[in-house]
Amino acid sequence: MRVLYTSDIFARQAVGGISRYFVELIRELLRNERVDVDLSVRWHINEHLRELQETEKVAGRFLPKLRSIRHFLPAVNALPYWSSSAGTDSPQIIHHTYYSWFQPSTVGGLVVTAHDVMPELFWNRSHPRTKGLLLAKRRSLEAADRIIAVSQHTKNDIIDIYDLEPDVIDVIPHGNPMAEFSKLSTVSLEVDDVSRKGQRPYLLYVGARGGYKNWEAFIDAFAASEFLRKEFRIVCFGGGPLGRAERELLEKLRISSSVTQESGDDHALAKAYCQATAIVYPSRYEGFGLPPLEAMSCGCPVICSDAASIPEVVGGAGVYFDADDLDSIRSAMESTLGDSAKLKRLRQAGLEREKQFRWRTTAELTLASYEQAIGLAAPIPSDSKRAAA
Repeated sequence: MRVLYTSDIFARQAVGGISRYFVELIRELLRNERVDVDLSVRWHINEHLRELQETEKVAGRFLPKLRSIRHFLPAVNALPYWSSSAGTDSPQIIHHTYYSWFQPSTVGGLVVTAHDVMPELFWNRSHPRTKGLLLAKRRSLEAADRIIAVSQHTKNDIIDIYDLEPDVIDVIPHGNPMAEFSKLSTVSLEVDDVSRKGQRPYLLYVGARGGYKNWEAFIDAFAASEFLRKEFRIVCFGGGPLGRAERELLEKLRISSSVTQESGDDHALAKAYCQATAIVYPSRYEGFGLPPLEAMSCGCPVICSDAASIPEVVGGAGVYFDADDLDSIRSAMESTLGDSAKLKRLRQAGLEREKQFRWRTTAELTLASYEQAIGLAAPIPSDSKRAAA
């Protein structure tokens, strides 16, 4: 089976969860003799694809200087392909890497992955760019022969919003991008920064901090607890340096000295997970939610909200709270962090749970979805689709 991946996300995104998802999927399918993988990419700005190109022969030239025109690159990349897509070399499957206006006229099956409905729920829908994205998303979803949803919650959302038939949507969870670190001990990942020695243990927060990510609620709950302020500090990994409003909030709550921000690659993030007492993940919405999965693979206990798809990922390996209730957030942290036996159980449960999320499984289920799209296979069994339930 010849499968072609469009340039859409690789031309738009320098780094990020969607492009990483496709790179990991492509990496696995390149090892599968049943698949002939191709990319309709001439130029791209994506770091994840660049890393794949260092070890695999896949199309596209990495040109980071084109980031200023990233909104035009998908069209530039698409035109040469769509103009010559007919013929014996046409792919049996085209998998859009993002929602696109460009639809092929001759193809065996068209597949689209739905990652979330954040634009529909949280963005300014009157903004021209959001309007354009949502129109392209509807066009792509309605044109697709199969739709892949990364969680059952995402599937339910897109059915509700776009009035799609459930039978055309396959639930296929992500693999764990940090699975390799599950075999490493915390000793091998010790932080070399001598200045950290003697400091209080820390709670880890990973990713962006604005809007539905609910960082301020986490900070408010932390500041409201004498126990937490005395015994712990907070490390925010990624998301950029703390902004002025964030620093002012920390000063107002008198916890400025207890909160720091760090950045780095996967190895640095793995160190942060391994050294943390726990990760706190207060998000109000996730299409999937990778940080809790990454944390579990590093033996980091998970304290998280019970919102959206997060329970599908964490299962019984975490402690849950209501993301809209400060007392619930504070209580979950206090009751967990004050119980060393509970923290140990969470570490072990997380290490077992994360084994259910492997890119090889994601690739096999995706291949089954491709075969359905061109009528070569029966529907994916419901037990497989709910691997993360």
